[in-house]
Amino acid sequence: MSELTIRIGCEADLELLAGLNKQLIEDERHDKLAALLDADQLDIEVMYGNEAAYAFWRSLGFKERSIYMRLER
Repeated sequence: MSELTIRIGCEADLELLAGLNKQLIEDERHDKLAALLDADQLDIEVMYGNEAAYAFWRSLGFKERSIYMRLER
């Protein structure tokens, strides 16, 4: 397995992430995600308005935990 690198995603990553999401669904390997990361818990952030990602992660059993807010001026 290659080294896992985690970074903040940007708009340029949307196509890649969509492909990965589709692959997870098609292969039905999403339940192995936590085992792969050797974690009992996993927190993710879905950006406001990204209904497809929201539905995808909810379909995997993720539940809302908090509301993350930002003020920009």
